[in-house]
Amino acid sequence: MLTVRKSRASSLITSLSVLGGGAIGVLLLTPEAKAATLSFSESTFVFSNFSISPLDTTAEAITSTLTVSRNGIVEATANAQSIFVTPLLSPASAFNFVSSLTTGEGLDYFGTADTYARVVGDFDIASGETFSFDFTGSIVLTTQIEIQEFEAASALANINFNLSTLMDDGSVGTSLDRLNLLAFLNTSGLDNYSSEKTDAISFNSFNTSQSSESLTEFFLAQFSGTFRRFFPQATKVQLSETKAGLVSISASPYAVPEPLTILGSLLAVGIGGILRKEYYKT
Repeated sequence: MLTVRKSRASSLITSLSVLGGGAIGVLLLTPEAKAATLSFSESTFVFSNFSISPLDTTAEAITSTLTVSRNGIVEATANAQSIFVTPLLSPASAFNFVSSLTTGEGLDYFGTADTYARVVGDFDIASGETFSFDFTGSIVLTTQIEIQEFEAASALANINFNLSTLMDDGSVGTSLDRLNLLAFLNTSGLDNYSSEKTDAISFNSFNTSQSSESLTEFFLAQFSGTFRRFFPQATKVQLSETKAGLVSISASPYAVPEPLTILGSLLAVGIGGILRKEYYKT
């Protein structure tokens, strides 16, 4: 019997919410050696100590899951939270968080969980003023399968923030500075991590660790840093930070796809679809 489940949720976060603690549990395989898979992606980012308060802010969080099962059990969960806080007597701050998890057991199934979060702040920088803020963040990825010939698990996380000029009509102008982090795990052997930044961004700490044991892989990145840019002329700018978490698992009685096919599919239906539809609409 074919079972298909699809869910999607979108929310505009306007007040502070309490984020419950979470942990990755250990997946126990039964003595009967039923096929089991797991894929997990989680990332966080925090802005703090803004030198000036924003004129306008936006915070957005979106989740989407899809499960298809012919012979097995597959579950997908997605959580995303986002907030921009502008108190009167202390510096502004912003936070967002995404978490995606898929688990499966059986012989023929497919599951995905996609998450997206964004914070945006518009700032009016005076002539001769330095715009600055601090930031911290993290990425955690985990994939696990039991039978490599018939199962696949992939996890991806992307964090990006961009500072651009803001035109009088509200449209975004020239990109001034950016930070981009991308991490990807795949049980078929295609793993990737990349980072890029402009000179106005400096890291105070940046630590990564990665392990691969049997058919389980793990990646962790933790970082903190500072942004500082001097503006000789009065300038309106927009700071936008976006993140996406994409996970996918599958089991099939036939051979699993090649690694490049899996990565291409994730980018096409995940980051590509979410960012094109949600990020560029504003």
